[in-house]
Amino acid sequence: MTFSIARFLCVLAALVAWVTPLGAERWQVQYFYDQNKSSLAITDLCFASAVRGVAVGSIHEGGRQRPVALVTADGGAHWQLVRSRKSPSRCFS
Repeated sequence: MTFSIARFLCVLAALVAWVTPLGAERWQVQYFYDQNKSSLAITDLCFASAVRGVAVGSIHEGGRQRPVALVTADGGAHWQLVRSRKSPSRCFS
């Protein structure tokens, strides 16, 4: 009888260890840049608080690069593309 209880506990522990990673949090795509013949390259991502964040980078079209920033005020649920005059490589220097 003791052997079957020990076996049950081992199986239960293995099942819990296997199921836990399946329910773990994962990264989700929150912003998708979808423009023909151009691409967005993000060079830095910073959050000043849990809800306010900035991603800086540039849009590449042909041989041109346009500096941009993506900003969020809701923790990354929504992002707004903002054009920039300078080409920042970092959020905070």
